[in-house]
Amino acid sequence: MHRRRYQHGKLHRRSGSAFIAVWLVACVPPDSLPPPNPSADSSGTTGLASADPSGSGDAPGRVLSESDGGSSEGGNMFLIQPDGGASGAQECSIWEEDCPPGEKCMPWANDGGTWNATRCSPIARDAAGPGEPCGVRQGIGSGLDSCELHAMCWFVDAETLEGTCVALCVGGRDAPYCEDPAATCPITSNGWLLPCLPRCNPLLDDCPAGHGCYPQPSGLLCAPDASGRDGAAGDHCGFINVCDPGNACVDGDTVPGCSDSCCSAWCALDEPTASQCLPEQACVPWFDKGEAPAGLEFLGICLLPQ
Repeated sequence: MHRRRYQHGKLHRRSGSAFIAVWLVACVPPDSLPPPNPSADSSGTTGLASADPSGSGDAPGRVLSESDGGSSEGGNMFLIQPDGGASGAQECSIWEEDCPPGEKCMPWANDGGTWNATRCSPIARDAAGPGEPCGVRQGIGSGLDSCELHAMCWFVDAETLEGTCVALCVGGRDAPYCEDPAATCPITSNGWLLPCLPRCNPLLDDCPAGHGCYPQPSGLLCAPDASGRDGAAGDHCGFINVCDPGNACVDGDTVPGCSDSCCSAWCALDEPTASQCLPEQACVPWFDKGEAPAGLEFLGICLLPQ
């Protein structure tokens, strides 16, 4: 499988893989958000970027690459993949929900950057459950929302600060899982962020508005579309979710004229004539033989023959 690692909105390249993955999901205060178009670091790593739910009107926050430590410099917030140990201020445990009665343990950005800490936050009156509408206060990375215990507001609109509650992972750091069998647990931001997110199909428009279906270590999941003006097939990508929906960030040697990492179109193996592949590319299976989940057996990606 041709994978990339990702940040809260950006992807990182794995040695020997066809593409990069790191992602961004939340946002931070407008004066501390990262720029709208993240770029890969000198090592070639990339990640996902997310929209800015801070209410600043900028694009939602993106994910920073593992190398940049999760800092932010513009209008977006980034998530980073766990690197073997969390670092930051842990006021409480999301796994254990050890806050006082009437409060819940929430991930937040205590420095205005990416999620890097936990805090005890008040549980709203008439709190919403997973799948129900919700809202955030003081920006996506604030840890303040209207969801119930062990849930957080996700898929947040950058202008309205409204989104949908999702459950948080359970089971503990060593054996995380989601109680909903249709969701998966992509632990990111060095272990601070653990939402249960729905799986998706990049050939279908089955993600919320403003989001796309992007590859992540735990599978294909909906994440904020942080592509901005770029993101078409052939455009450079430094993060997983800076490609337009319908495209993935892949290694440069699989895209014509690309020297680093570039966006490339998803394609359907059973409809090769409908492929959006660039000249010289071919539609090749995304999953190794026998490993495709149900419904994704014909998922392909446009790559140069190797």
